[in-house]
Amino acid sequence: MYWSEIGGEPHIEQAGMDGSSRKVLISQGLGWPTSIVLDQLSWKIFWSDDKFHCIGSINLDGTSISMLQLTQIKSPFSVAVLEDEVFWSEMKTRTIQHMKKMTGKNRAVLIKHFEQPNGLKIMHEVLQPRSSNPCLDTGCSHLCLLSAQSKGSCHCPIGFLLADDGINCIPIKDSAFLFLALPTVIIQIYLKNLDTLLGQSTLPEHRILPVTTVNHLTSMDCLVQEKALYLSELDNRDIRQLRLKESGNLSWRRIISAEGTVINLSVDWLSGNVYWIDSENPHISVASSEGQYFTVLFSENLYCPTSVVLHPATAVMWFVDLGSQGDARRGASIECASMDGSRRRVPWQESQVPVGLTFSDSGTQIYWADTGKQLLPIP
Repeated sequence: MYWSEIGGEPHIEQAGMDGSSRKVLISQGLGWPTSIVLDQLSWKIFWSDDKFHCIGSINLDGTSISMLQLTQIKSPFSVAVLEDEVFWSEMKTRTIQHMKKMTGKNRAVLIKHFEQPNGLKIMHEVLQPRSSNPCLDTGCSHLCLLSAQSKGSCHCPIGFLLADDGINCIPIKDSAFLFLALPTVIIQIYLKNLDTLLGQSTLPEHRILPVTTVNHLTSMDCLVQEKALYLSELDNRDIRQLRLKESGNLSWRRIISAEGTVINLSVDWLSGNVYWIDSENPHISVASSEGQYFTVLFSENLYCPTSVVLHPATAVMWFVDLGSQGDARRGASIECASMDGSRRRVPWQESQVPVGLTFSDSGTQIYWADTGKQLLPIP
C-alpha cells in the first residue's frame, strides 16, 4: 500500500498491506501531495501537488522523480491513471482534465461542471487483475493481511489478541495467563482454563517451558508483546532473558550480572528497563533492556528490600523493605516512588511482614500477602 502525507514534512510512503516493511519513497520537493495513484503499466506512483501546481511521478524504488508543471494546472486535487493518460480534478476551475502521463502533451478538459469535483477514480477490470490469494490457506479466524513479500498473516481486531497458534483471535480477557514457577520449570496456564476446573487437585490444560539450565528460579517477569521472560535464580548473579521464537524454540541470553543473587526483578514493559534487588547490597538498581547503563536508584534509608513492582502506565514503582532488625522503630514498610526515584513516600508501615507485591489492572490498587496469608489492598 502507498500513501501521502501533507504538513510540516510532506512525504510519500509505502508498506506491506499488513503494515510491515515501511519505507519513505520521497520526502524532498513535495508541497501538498493531496492524492496518489499506482500505475500498474509503468509501475510508478503518480501524485497531484496542490501547492506546487503539478503532477509528479516516481518509480516504486524511489528513483526517477519527474514533475509535470504546466500553466494550465491550477489546483490539482485527485489523480488517476489509465494506460498512457493521467487524469486529475481541478478545484479552482471545477474541471476534470487529462494529458499524456509522460510528456504532459494533449492536455484537454473532459468535464466542466458547476459542482466542485473532489475525488477521482477510474474503474476497469484491467486495473484489478486476477492473482493468487495467499490468504486462502491461512485459516485466520478474523483478519488475514498481506505482507510486502505477498505472504498472508493473521491479525486481530481491537479488543482481541492472537493466540499461540498464530491463527485464532481470542478476547483479551480470555488471553490472560498465570505463570507458575517451579525450581526448574515454568508452567503457563490460561485463566479461562482455571475457571473450568475450580477445586480440582490436577492442573488444567497448560504449557510447560523447561528451563533445564536453571537450578532454582527466584524471580521472573514477562514482556507479553515481545514474548520474552526475564529470570533470576538462587546463588546466581545473572538476569537472563528467555525469548520464545516464532519457530517455537527457546532462546537464552544473559543481559545483566548483579553483585549478588537477584532476589526480585521487574521489567518496564514500555521502555524495557529492568529493575532488580540483589542480596549483596540493600539497593534497588536499574539498567537498560540490554543490560547497559547500570545505576543504583535507591540506597539511602533502605535496609532489607525484598520486592519491587512497576506500573509504567502511571510511572509508579512500589517496593517492600523489611526494615532493620536492630531498630524496633523501623518495621516493615511498603513504599512507592516515581520510576526515576523521585517523590518517594511510605504509605504503609507495620510490624507485619509483607510478602510479594502486585498491581491491579488500573494501577490504582496494590496487593500483597502478609505472614498471616491475608490479601490486603491499598487504595
